[in-house]
Amino acid sequence: MFGQMEIFVITLLVIFLMYIVYPAFARTRYDKSRRVRLMSGSELLISYGRAAYWEKRYRDAVRMLKHASLIRPELAITHYYLGLSYAALGAFADAEKAYQEALRRDPKSNIAWSELGDLYRKLNRWEDAIKAYRLALQSKPDLANAHYGLEAAYAYLGDKKAA
Repeated sequence: MFGQMEIFVITLLVIFLMYIVYPAFARTRYDKSRRVRLMSGSELLISYGRAAYWEKRYRDAVRMLKHASLIRPELAITHYYLGLSYAALGAFADAEKAYQEALRRDPKSNIAWSELGDLYRKLNRWEDAIKAYRLALQSKPDLANAHYGLEAAYAYLGDKKAA
């Protein structure tokens, strides 16, 4: 019925049509943008530390984030999550230092200012909390957590007009 030459021509035709009609079947070219970038050691530690925090494994989070902050101390997010982890463990002095370090690295971090305000509110340092919440609201005026904390601090101080 068909000879070898006809089968060869039909096979070539099918391959050609696959390249034209279904380019997904075509062999992909080497593309630099599709290369997988491996994470560095500090990025892995930060990622695992954040995951440990969200899984409520605060001691593991502190351990990993402290190591990450030694490798890459310039990253504010590391110090922010370190502060969150310390605060969850009840180590408020260490949490305050971590938040302040995060703010030293990124002074416009509204979430760090807001968390620092929450920490000061827990420690009954109301004036410091008000200052931190105001600085958070300067960066992001619609931050609900900062508005709530600011109102609570003013209400505790009895300043009904400012609340």
